[in-house]
Amino acid sequence: MKQIIARLLIYLTPALSQIGHAQAYLSSKQVQSYYKKASTEHSSFVSYRHLGKSKRQKDIFYLTISKNTFPANAPSIYFNASHHGNEKLSTEIVYYLTKYIIDHRDSPFLDSILREYILVLQPIVNPDGFDFNTRNDTLGQDPNRDYPFPRRGEEESFRLKETQMVKQILDNHHVFAALSFHSGMSGVLWPWCYSEKRTFDHDIFREISTRISQTMKIQTTKQSYYNYPSRGEFIDYAYMKYRTLALTVELPNPVGTQQFKESVQKGVAGSLDFIRLVQLYHQDKLSYLPKFDRHKF
Repeated sequence: MKQIIARLLIYLTPALSQIGHAQAYLSSKQVQSYYKKASTEHSSFVSYRHLGKSKRQKDIFYLTISKNTFPANAPSIYFNASHHGNEKLSTEIVYYLTKYIIDHRDSPFLDSILREYILVLQPIVNPDGFDFNTRNDTLGQDPNRDYPFPRRGEEESFRLKETQMVKQILDNHHVFAALSFHSGMSGVLWPWCYSEKRTFDHDIFREISTRISQTMKIQTTKQSYYNYPSRGEFIDYAYMKYRTLALTVELPNPVGTQQFKESVQKGVAGSLDFIRLVQLYHQDKLSYLPKFDRHKF
């Protein structure tokens, strides 16, 4: 595994050589334009999906990438970014992850992944906040506090269009695992966010988080509650509703071009590592103790 990821890091260096300066992030239009173009040029395995409009009439969209011949039954791995609109590094990571997957789709590793899974990539959850460079939406509401969790039901949640559309993605795909990228801090975090109580899959979360944190050179790996308690986060909802292996990845905001490139490279490498670990878990080859039967909730 370590050798595979080391090679990925080497390959990523030239692949990400065109990344711009940290102070010149991609616009939402540039990201959307690439996603539409990729879907048109690679229509046999890439699909652009339009979910709807934000309050400010910004498009909310995502991409699916898969070579699976039975997509209705295929498990999905979901990546999202920019729940908080001013955390633009997260969008860059999902954008360049998308490019890397498409450009290297026929490599042995990614070919096997794309024949087994659907990769779902949503680079901008909160387009209004993204375009206005604000953490929250234009009404000051935090999308990543708007999800249900074990102490709050759906009737009291999903007040925002953005989170309703994330719900659509989870409802429409068999999302087995997910990474939600953020920036400004440093850590790989797992549910629960709202409570010190452990999940049934605590040791699985810890194992996967530890491994991808090593790939990304992140020191903090812990249950999210012990990093900062919060209510209504995406990862708690995804795990509560579908038992999705959902993690939050926080990367520090970079200073200067070189740190920016390194941060994106780490995020993409960590994502590829995550995909591989999910595949190993499905193949019953991921070692951890104790081992839980995911079919007995």
